[in-house]
Amino acid sequence: EGVRRKHKVDVGCISMQWNPSTVIALQRFLGRLLKEVRGDMSLHTDNGIKSSADDLKNLSPVLKKMPQIPLEAVFCVGQISLCLNKEHQNRRLLKMTLTGSQGEIAIDALTN
Repeated sequence: EGVRRKHKVDVGCISMQWNPSTVIALQRFLGRLLKEVRGDMSLHTDNGIKSSADDLKNLSPVLKKMPQIPLEAVFCVGQISLCLNKEHQNRRLLKMTLTGSQGEIAIDALTN
């Protein structure tokens, strides 16, 4: 009792550069993937195969028996930079930079 796990993630810089055609291609890919996953999930539940929600319900009593160890996590990012470019026109649509960000989370106990 009284022991708290402490974790710290410290990232210097995250930089992303995108152009509109990449964003469109990514949206289409994710849309098709979600459509496929949703169709696959309904197929499994129609055939009587347990869904992941049923698995989580069965796991709940096991989680209640596990010891609850408090957790504290700190996330630090020196700089996050995002650029949106129109490469074929050699112009930048957006440049956004966020510096010195920090987020903290503390969990005293898991709730079911």
